[in-house]
Amino acid sequence: MTDSATPDVNDRRFDDLTVRELHDIMQLRCDVFVVEQTCVYPEVDGADPEARHVWLERGDAVVSYLRVLDDRRPWRIGRVVTHPDHRGQQLSGKLMAHLLDTHPDEVWELEAQAYLQGWYEKFGFVATGPVFDMDGIDHIPMQRLPAGHPDADDFVYDEMSMFADNAADAGFELPGPVDVRRIDTPLADGRVISSLRFGSAPKIVFVHGTAQNAHTWDTVALALGVDCVAVDLAGHGHSSWRDDRAYDLADLADDVVAVLRSLLEPVVLVGMSLGGMVATRVATLVPELVQRLVTVDITPGVTRAKAKHIHDFVAGPQAFASFGEIFDRTREFNPTRSASSLRRGILHNAERQPDGTWQWRYDRRGRDGEPPPRGDLWLDVEALTMPHLLVRGGSDGSVVDDADIAELAKRRPESRVVVVDGAGHSVQGDRPIELASILASELAAAADPHFPI
Repeated sequence: MTDSATPDVNDRRFDDLTVRELHDIMQLRCDVFVVEQTCVYPEVDGADPEARHVWLERGDAVVSYLRVLDDRRPWRIGRVVTHPDHRGQQLSGKLMAHLLDTHPDEVWELEAQAYLQGWYEKFGFVATGPVFDMDGIDHIPMQRLPAGHPDADDFVYDEMSMFADNAADAGFELPGPVDVRRIDTPLADGRVISSLRFGSAPKIVFVHGTAQNAHTWDTVALALGVDCVAVDLAGHGHSSWRDDRAYDLADLADDVVAVLRSLLEPVVLVGMSLGGMVATRVATLVPELVQRLVTVDITPGVTRAKAKHIHDFVAGPQAFASFGEIFDRTREFNPTRSASSLRRGILHNAERQPDGTWQWRYDRRGRDGEPPPRGDLWLDVEALTMPHLLVRGGSDGSVVDDADIAELAKRRPESRVVVVDGAGHSVQGDRPIELASILASELAAAADPHFPI
């Protein structure tokens, strides 16, 4: 490259470097960090093969360089260096701008030499800890958060602001503003059950699973486009916690019955996981309020062993040092979900504390005393008087197996089963459009008993 005030940025993986490029990069790093700074340390540290290498050339020389470790999050910037003969020309600044412009939504971390703290602050980095000694040189840890990041001081959680993102993630566009509001149903013991009400005349009511909340149904509700209600079970979302910590099936079902009694007409009742068993109990208690029942990836035959991956996630830490930490754990247990979907789900299901940490929103306290015996929950299924559909996930992660389906056929032969390919346990999260289509048929059948289904 000829001499230029604004050379082009090179940005390549280790395996894409030529031998000469690697040599020149390492020579610049060693000349400055080892020789000029008289610092004896392992400059070749084993991280380069997994890194991105970003540099500027003039003539045949590498004049400014940095590397990015992007094999984990947050991404880390390091080895920021400019040749002594080319300093004062904003070359390192051009490399930094290249990274921030091409990846504006990333969280960036670095360990800056302390005297450069003010320079990094110009790019939006802030100190995250005290100055420390590294190889005889003062350094300071710094981080840069993108605009609107949940850990940013100016972030404000608005639960009604994300519906367009739900739709975009699922591949459709909202026709206009979403008519949704929070509704609290008062209970006799002074608690409230909070719900999301889409529209004014609900035709379908959703009940979520363990450690979830009403927003798990957002995309399905938006895709359906009909008036509906999504309930926060007690101890979840915005509903009251129980002082006695009694979140047994019967207690949860009684709360949902109170919600159904507050509505004008009978509804199609949909419950996923724990919500599916709650919905089944509700349907046996107030069959006159439930036109049709849909349970999602749950039967009474599901055991803790079958749902081990779910219990392992729920039994994890309560508190996390940052949004990044709670995001990484959630992604570990939901590898097929999009980053935007996981981000929304966490924001709806966790809260940032005054000290900046994040904690799950649902009540994780153990029950006072021994829980009542479960009994044979299949008896609830046998007692159903309305049409019942089981929606089963067809991929890894589903907790319903063939033995469950066989037992359902034995206990209640008239129940139907639909398998959703590509969905695990959370069918509403993995395949919301497909689930919405299934539920649209249930609603049509509820409105017209002669509808072919």
